[in-house]
Amino acid sequence: VPVRIVRSVRELPGTGPDTTPSARFGGALLVDLPALNRHLQAEYGAAVEPTEWWLGTGPGRTGEAAAGLRAFPDTAPAQVLVRDEVAERLRDDPFGASPGAAFAAATLVAAALAS
Repeated sequence: VPVRIVRSVRELPGTGPDTTPSARFGGALLVDLPALNRHLQAEYGAAVEPTEWWLGTGPGRTGEAAAGLRAFPDTAPAQVLVRDEVAERLRDDPFGASPGAAFAAATLVAAALAS
């Protein structure tokens, strides 16, 4: 897929020094999904689905947004990760947190709601 670099940043969520080696050194590319899908559809007759969403909320609205997302019938509530909730769990029980939870916190898999 041909791409045009329009801006670069040091890190994207899920990459950088506190992540797995492949994410740390492999780099990342943030793309315009509709444009990518138009190209993939034209070239290969296929498209890709997003696997995660990063969302921001207004001040004090993170809990409301998370509750709304968790209420969707096709969404498992555990799929909705809120940065502050994950940080609080890790802070409250740092040694009991599984590596998977730490990885999830670092990468903000699923929906990461910025407060």
